[in-house]
Amino acid sequence: LAEDVELFCDQSGAPHLLDGTEPTPLTSRVYKYLRRLMWKHEGKVVARDALQGAAGTLAAFASDSGRVRELHTRAAFVDDTLYYELGPGRYAVVSANGWHVAESVPVLFRRIPNLLELPEPERGGSLSDGEFMVNLKGDRDKRLFRAYTVLAPLPHISRPILLTTGAMGSGKTTANRYVKKLLDPTKPEMVRMDKRGEFLQKASH
Repeated sequence: LAEDVELFCDQSGAPHLLDGTEPTPLTSRVYKYLRRLMWKHEGKVVARDALQGAAGTLAAFASDSGRVRELHTRAAFVDDTLYYELGPGRYAVVSANGWHVAESVPVLFRRIPNLLELPEPERGGSLSDGEFMVNLKGDRDKRLFRAYTVLAPLPHISRPILLTTGAMGSGKTTANRYVKKLLDPTKPEMVRMDKRGEFLQKASH
């Protein structure tokens, strides 16, 4: 196993296993990988206790390795280039020279089950194309909305929060849902506050 994969910690210190370009946290989420590996090489099924012990051992090795890799969610900005994950093995690469879709990129993205795939981008669009989907008052609101939409995918800078205002039925929720589906569709679509302290985990996903 140690010869085939890399063990490392992410920027927050969480231990991971890297198999090719697929980072997997060394929690219960790695059990599926370990089961498949055991069946492939030994033809045996592994008990949960054994999986838990193996994951814990690998996590210790990862923490002691000293290797740290930055993991990204949906977007990464590295060396003046934006890498935007459209789906597994599909990335939009955007730089000052233009954009293209690539099957591999020099950054690592987290595998989060509730991220939905984005469609294949097409050339010839305009920032103003989506304005008819949102109830905007005038040119000032349109400029603000375009600025927000452009800045939202850039994880390396501070970005404004989209705070829609208006009377009931004026399209506030529609505006937020439009931007969410345009840039980062997920299931479930919204994150709700709860008493169990899971809000930060949900938001990070």
